[in-house]
Amino acid sequence: MKRWLGASLLSCMIATRASAQSTTPAKHSKYEDESLDQAIARFGSALELEPEGKILEGVDVVPLEVIEARDPAPGLLNMFHVTTRTGVIRREVLLKIGEPYRQYLVDDTTRVLRTFRQLSLVIATPTKGSAPDRVRLLIVTKDVWSLRAQSDFGVGPKGIDRLRIEPIERNVFGTFDSVFGRFELFPATIMFGGGLYVPRLAARALYFAADGNVILNRDHGHVEGSYGSAVVRQPQLSARQPWYWAMSTAWRNEIRRRYLNAEVATFDAPSTPEIERFPDAYRARSFTQNGQLTRSYGLARKNDLVVGAEVNVREYQGYDPRFHGAAFAADYRRLRTPTSDTRAAPYVEAKFYESRFMRTHDLDTLGLGEDYRLGYDVTLRAYPVLRALGSTRSFLGLSAYAQYSVRLGKDGLGRVTAETLVEAQTSDLPVRVHAGNAQLYSPRFFLGRVVVDGLAIVRPANYLNIRSTVGGESRLRGQPSGVLLGANLVAVSTELRTRPLHVLASQLGGALFFDVADATDGWPLRPKSSAGVGLRLVLPQLDRQVIRFDVGFPIQRAEGAGPIGFYFALEQAFAARTPDGWNSLANPIGTGALGQ
Repeated sequence: MKRWLGASLLSCMIATRASAQSTTPAKHSKYEDESLDQAIARFGSALELEPEGKILEGVDVVPLEVIEARDPAPGLLNMFHVTTRTGVIRREVLLKIGEPYRQYLVDDTTRVLRTFRQLSLVIATPTKGSAPDRVRLLIVTKDVWSLRAQSDFGVGPKGIDRLRIEPIERNVFGTFDSVFGRFELFPATIMFGGGLYVPRLAARALYFAADGNVILNRDHGHVEGSYGSAVVRQPQLSARQPWYWAMSTAWRNEIRRRYLNAEVATFDAPSTPEIERFPDAYRARSFTQNGQLTRSYGLARKNDLVVGAEVNVREYQGYDPRFHGAAFAADYRRLRTPTSDTRAAPYVEAKFYESRFMRTHDLDTLGLGEDYRLGYDVTLRAYPVLRALGSTRSFLGLSAYAQYSVRLGKDGLGRVTAETLVEAQTSDLPVRVHAGNAQLYSPRFFLGRVVVDGLAIVRPANYLNIRSTVGGESRLRGQPSGVLLGANLVAVSTELRTRPLHVLASQLGGALFFDVADATDGWPLRPKSSAGVGLRLVLPQLDRQVIRFDVGFPIQRAEGAGPIGFYFALEQAFAARTPDGWNSLANPIGTGALGQ
């Protein structure tokens, strides 16, 4: 314990020193500068250094080919890719021709375009117009190769823990629309499915997505479950947008299994003298339907009011005491199976946040610009759940989420987050959850960047019998996937990420990491730890996301841990950016608005 605390403190000292030495603002990366110079040369224009307030006379769009002369591949491959249409890029521009140039609208436009995974590079900059009081806007984009097979996997000492392959056409006819298939392999199941994403439904500011999937048992070949979702929403494109809304539905029916070293783990009831080896698995069914409307106020300091309603059904079925014994079934229900609960209720949220952003490089990706919100971000939510509406029980749910992000030096980021959830009935508080997270991304120095990420989740009242897992590809690399399980979780990860090398129009970096974590139902902690090395690769021709390959070596080993573990994924081990609209530490992505 002392060793990993010391390592984390040393990392913070290095990061703080780097922060104190940083005084210059962030600049474009070498790759971005090359792209901008190429686009300016194409138009024979020059940068406008004082554009604010001048009349915008035109928008020039330069969509770079996926394979350029600087890329390590033959340009003939461009015949098999349709470049994004310039009209698709132009429709996202929030500035109107004939109106005064406003930099904040250009910044909003850049941020919106960077949300599209079809683009790896986005640069928007003013150029000189035809007269001193005129200005033009130059937008440079680069498509990713749209037809590909996304994949990630985890390999432990006894085989593959997980394999995912998604063949996808991400930019159908250059429109940003996507269609995909899905294949997922686990030790006991195979999943097949597919879906589509339409970020601008009918060329309007409407996002639509839908997917459907079936789950097959590998031993018997029969269908044992399915899952899917559909969502349509009006996204928030600018701080000046007053209204936006969303509607969604999702279902999931599956057997949830706990895996250990590429096998289904077994469960032994502590209250029985026998040693049972029944599979650690239970049936889980869920259905969620949600609708919400948001009214947004303010500009630099935003105040949003959200009203919505949700139906949220969770059903769990463990072992039948008639066939496995009352003691075994009771132990499994107490230690593994979540509590079934049906909720139907309206809810109201108040959100307070700032419209300040920092632009930096080499946090979630490499060599490409990234935008992160700064300042405070607070969400307060209340939901009165009533039996009269078909719910399992009546209670009042209250949750609070607060985050503060600050720039460190020229291009670092510091962030602290706290969350609490309480569900109150007339006589007690059956649900109390508290969580905290601290993230430090040091300014870049001569070696690269130090990253420290700490997470704690505590459930002092756990009526829903929810547990967190850790181990595997992210917070405890080198240990078996999901090996640690408990109502409470504490994890700290430290990484030294090197500066990326510009190699053949790609960005290549390395990482050293040290992870320590524990998940437990009781105290004190008995943390497990691991260390290792990794490679990070970004191919702007393919994606903005990092291709990550980690090799982890357990130090304090968990049950079933081998001497080494390998992990491949299309993301950093822990991301600086959270999914759009998601603000919870304790609940997984996909949890409804009513606390489960």
